[in-house]
Amino acid sequence: MDDACDFLEHAWEAEKAYDLAGAERHYEKCLALAPDFARAWLTYGAMLLKLRRFDEALQALEHAENSPDERRHAYFISGQVYFEQNMWPEAEQAFRSSLALQRTTYAHVYLGVTLANAKRSTEAIESYKAALEIDPNFDEAHYNLGVEYHIAKDDNNAVLHFRRAIAIDPNYGIAYAQLGKLLGGLAHKNEDKLREARHLLETATHFEPNDGWSRLYLANLCWRLCDNRAAERHYIAAIKILPTLGITHQCYAEFLAAKSDDRELMRFHVDRAIELDPQKAGWVYRLGSRLMRWHRRGEAEYYLKRAHELGYTTAKVVLDRLDEYIPKQDHWQICAECGTPLEPRNKWWCSECGTDLRIKKCQERYEYRSIKREYAQQFETLLPR
Repeated sequence: MDDACDFLEHAWEAEKAYDLAGAERHYEKCLALAPDFARAWLTYGAMLLKLRRFDEALQALEHAENSPDERRHAYFISGQVYFEQNMWPEAEQAFRSSLALQRTTYAHVYLGVTLANAKRSTEAIESYKAALEIDPNFDEAHYNLGVEYHIAKDDNNAVLHFRRAIAIDPNYGIAYAQLGKLLGGLAHKNEDKLREARHLLETATHFEPNDGWSRLYLANLCWRLCDNRAAERHYIAAIKILPTLGITHQCYAEFLAAKSDDRELMRFHVDRAIELDPQKAGWVYRLGSRLMRWHRRGEAEYYLKRAHELGYTTAKVVLDRLDEYIPKQDHWQICAECGTPLEPRNKWWCSECGTDLRIKKCQERYEYRSIKREYAQQFETLLPR
């Protein structure tokens, strides 16, 4: 048994040094000498979980049930195995079996996340609260409670728990990101709150520089604050970190549509977003709608037609309501009376029909001023004497 314990010690040291292949060799030697060594089976199963060899991990954990405490650990690690495979009913059963033997904060939090993924938000909140009954200063329970309250539209409680998680762990980067995103959404046009949200998101990127979501939230907020240079920098960083996430390309494309004349780059990122998420035709429609609001009708029609081709029915409804599109420059290149192309030097006078467009323009201005004067006189008669 002493030799088996030595091999187990060597396996743990190899794991700490990230030599998982060496650790596995030591575990095999240990278990060959002591096939009933439950503690070795437990840690071996946990290592196989790290290697994502799920079936082997479950087989190893079946040998680690000699005592109630070992069974509790075996159930908990089994729950993690099922959790990593998105097998929510099996994970729930394993975590509940572990909690039946002994209540622990980690088991409650894992159970809460499992229930949240199974769309059982109320039960998830109760599980997180149970974790806080055991340890009121458990930062992960506060963070996950904040997430669930935010999903449930209870933003006051969400802010409270995010702030509590940060107070317990000042380096909790993801909590900074979620709180900054939440406050940015609540601030609307309050400059002080927007600046606080930006500070929180910048802190999140400091502690978690490789978190693409924090970068994306910060880029969107910088755009709202009209700091376009910083926004573009963070959009590019988010795309580098999450190159296969469609929404990063879509957000950057919308930013380019609003703040840049680089149409080729904008179209590249829209195409990339649709390539990554073919079902997201709504992204193309939204970009077309925004361009329409920005009075860029030619580009807007292109994206609305693209959205319709991708199966977004609302785009066809909008297209059917539009009048025939005439580019802005064509209004001044064609005579309004006979349709003859105007020469650049004589754009105010048509050589074909003799129409002087300056007279028509003056008449329109005179009629507009007359109507405006008439309305002003009618308004004055309504004022009290």
